[in-house]
Amino acid sequence: MSNPSLVLGRSIPPTNAVSEILNHANIQPDHKMSLVGTGAGYVAALASKLAAKVVALEISDAMA
Repeated sequence: MSNPSLVLGRSIPPTNAVSEILNHANIQPDHKMSLVGTGAGYVAALASKLAAKVVALEISDAMA
């Protein structure tokens, strides 16, 4: 049975965890962010709606 929360062997965080992380980060509209090891880009995509600029880095070509 496959696990839908896994992408190429890496986990996608549950939405409630992502919500808590972004809430505690206190991201403001004028902030610039750098996210490293972004995996599928889910958190980066959400952060891009909150911050002025988001740069996301992923080492895996298959994930990027």
